[in-house]
Amino acid sequence: MELELFNEISVEIDGQPFFSVENYHTYAVRQIRLVESFGQANAAGIAAGPPHYQVELSRVRRSGEEDLYALSDFSVVISRLQSRTVYTGCEWESIEEKTETDGAVTETIRLTALNRMELPA
Repeated sequence: MELELFNEISVEIDGQPFFSVENYHTYAVRQIRLVESFGQANAAGIAAGPPHYQVELSRVRRSGEEDLYALSDFSVVISRLQSRTVYTGCEWESIEEKTETDGAVTETIRLTALNRMELPA
């Protein structure tokens, strides 16, 4: 099945085209902790943990009968006109399925990735 790409965004899973995506949102998240000093009224500093990345892919259309629920420790590549963003060490958090009036099934997938790399197209 040929994928129709929306807004020049495509997603690959482990090097294979897997689905097209109309919208996506990404978030970089890390834990922040205050470093307190005994006897001081204010914190002495801030300790930042390593980042991880949350990605939400919406209006996902699959290219076939792939089992999204079986995905584990996968990579996602978001290709745009001038760059590619690669997320590795991915695990899905939630998958929401909707059936459109034309019978097409679209999904929203939320995932967490351990690493992110920005590459030229």
